[in-house]
Amino acid sequence: MTVVLDFERDPKQLDDMSLHPVEADASDLQTSLLRQDIHFVVNGIPILDHAPVSLLLLSFWAMEQIRALPVNRHLEFEIPEGSLRLQFEMEGEKVVVREHYVRTEATAEYRELLRAWEGFAKNAKSYLLTEIPNLANHPEVGSWFSE
Repeated sequence: MTVVLDFERDPKQLDDMSLHPVEADASDLQTSLLRQDIHFVVNGIPILDHAPVSLLLLSFWAMEQIRALPVNRHLEFEIPEGSLRLQFEMEGEKVVVREHYVRTEATAEYRELLRAWEGFAKNAKSYLLTEIPNLANHPEVGSWFSE
């Protein structure tokens, strides 16, 4: 089983920042800003294929939710700006991943999903700090960049 979670590095897509990053509302940073095209493939099945999603949503907020999956057993969230909805359901040590808009589904080992998500979050954090260093000074999400 393989899980691939990556994004296209396109600084032009980050140009949607109409406000200085430190002044932007944290909820906007996690929903409609800082978007890059995401590739999320589980066992050869594309769950998200070139979907523009906020890197902060997936690497900051969703990362914590993925870590909590063994306890919560279920995670579901919508991806704004694209009408997508992801669902994660623990079944033993495996996770069923579903995207409801395009109706795709695949199963992965939890440890592999977590490892892919952690790698994604690390890469996204590094990329965002390189492209928009002032995000480290944001009053609500800045501390995440120094972890």
